[in-house]
Amino acid sequence: MGALCSGKSGNPDELNTGKNVPLRDNHNQVPKIAYNLDRKANGSNNDSPDKVEKVLKKSTTINKDQSGIKSSHVQETSVEDEVLKQAEEEIKRQEQEDKLRQEKILEQIYSEKLLEEEKLNQKAEEEKLRQEKAAEQQRKLEEEQQRLQREKEAEQQRLLEEQRKAQEDAERLQREAEAEAEAEAERQRQAELKRQEEERVRQEQEAEAERQRQAELQRQEEERIRKEQEAEAERQRLAELQRQEEERIRKEKEAEAEAARQAELKRQEEERIRLELEAEAARQAELKRQEEERVRLEQEAEAERQRLAAEAEAERQRQEAEAERQRQEAEAERQRQEAEAERLRKEEEEKQRLAEQQKLKEEEEKRQKEEQERLRLEEEKQRQAEIKRQEEEAERLRQAEAERIRLEEEERLRREQEAELERQRLAAEKAAEEERLRIEAAEKAVEEERLRIQAAEEERLRIEAAEKAAEEERLRIEAAEKAAEEERQRIEAAEKAAEEERQRIEAAEKAAEEERQRIEAAEKAAEEERLRQEQEAAEAERLRKQQEEEEEQRRQQEEAEKAKQQQTVETSESTAADTNTATDDAENKQDNEEQKEEGGEDNGENDGQPGLQSQKTKRKKNKKKK
Repeated sequence: MGALCSGKSGNPDELNTGKNVPLRDNHNQVPKIAYNLDRKANGSNNDSPDKVEKVLKKSTTINKDQSGIKSSHVQETSVEDEVLKQAEEEIKRQEQEDKLRQEKILEQIYSEKLLEEEKLNQKAEEEKLRQEKAAEQQRKLEEEQQRLQREKEAEQQRLLEEQRKAQEDAERLQREAEAEAEAEAERQRQAELKRQEEERVRQEQEAEAERQRQAELQRQEEERIRKEQEAEAERQRLAELQRQEEERIRKEKEAEAEAARQAELKRQEEERIRLELEAEAARQAELKRQEEERVRLEQEAEAERQRLAAEAEAERQRQEAEAERQRQEAEAERQRQEAEAERLRKEEEEKQRLAEQQKLKEEEEKRQKEEQERLRLEEEKQRQAEIKRQEEEAERLRQAEAERIRLEEEERLRREQEAELERQRLAAEKAAEEERLRIEAAEKAVEEERLRIQAAEEERLRIEAAEKAAEEERLRIEAAEKAAEEERQRIEAAEKAAEEERQRIEAAEKAAEEERQRIEAAEKAAEEERLRQEQEAAEAERLRKQQEEEEEQRRQQEEAEKAKQQQTVETSESTAADTNTATDDAENKQDNEEQKEEGGEDNGENDGQPGLQSQKTKRKKNKKKK
């Protein structure tokens, strides 16, 4: 009882620490843990240890499953981490508010129970005082009677022995009547105590039934919310599937456009080579056009990158909106939404990875093309230099024909050696270039492997940290549960002592009418509470139906608007068709009349009038265009 009346106040965050919190009525205090135990007994505790253990195990399993994924599949952005963190904080805040609301209701019920017990104790104390006062009055009355009796006996000592015997007989009869009256009073008291005990048991049973009914109503409401959430999730899933299908179609179109563009680039490359072979000026023009084409391709690549970034930003904003909505959901839906968010994040990472791979592939192809173009230009430059050198050599040979005859064999051998050296040099350069490309590819592979290993190591450290945090949380929960069990045992002992004290006090109660009135008042209050809760449930149901009706009306209005727009389009098309038909009929009629007029004329005259025939032909062409 001392713990129940302590004046300490508690913090809502210290829900499972065993500290006390203030009650609403008369500043009575009860331990917070008592309400948590009541909530567990009634099935209204949303954060049971078993449930927390399941959540931790599931989180650990998910993290372990993710540890085997490659680094390109598990790169997380800081924005997504922040969104998930905010969503978890908001969900925890909602859970804490739900706990506080439930605790307030339990506090109110518990305070009312304590008030009833205090009133009962007060009435028992008053009854005890009344009984003591009545006993005192009875004692004084008996003393007064004894005094009068002694005086009467002193005055009646002179009476005869028969009168004494008659007096003794009267006293004996009086004692027997008093004993009978006391026995009857004891029987009535026992019957009243039994009736009061039965009434108390009935009230407790009714209170238990009311708690069960409230729990059932809460379960039904949670089931309704869960079904609505599942329906919303299904709609979102269908919308996501539709978006993915549209994205796939768009990518296929882009791939076709890219293939067409590549074919066009190939054709342009062949045309450029042909023009370069024809003339140097044409080659310069083609090089200029290729430079412009390269700039355009770079701009297109930049635009594509910006578009992908915009899509990623839009996806991130959609995920933030989704997280904002998820923060308002109940605890049962939170795990499914986290899984859904994880799936969306992986899909986004996959899309980003594919886009990055495509970009890298395009850049690699572009670099290879530029390298090939550079090599070709270098070879062309060397070829031109060789041609120029040969032309100069030929001119020199023409000027010194006599010297050429003497040195012809030496010059031929020298040219063959130079050609061989040139071929060897080109082969060495080509081999060096291939070796450089191979080394770059190997370095790139090594860098990718290093990044993958680094990401895997980071993921492993993150998983270990999460597992360590989960273990600490489990130990904290076990300690809290142990403290709660000790507090529950202490409260049960206190309640048992209080119950024994109450039973001892109730044994002295005799005010049956006042007890009956108190019970009737309690029943009336319970009935009013039940009616109020039913009204709240009916109001909630009415608001839900009203919301559904509003959604249905909005949907019907949208469908009607679409049907109206479709009808307007069809009406416009029908009007245009009718107008064309009327125009065609009028022109056909005019043609028939002209043919009739021309039928009476000579065929030779018709041959001499080409203008009339051209007008008819022109009119028919206009009709076809329409």
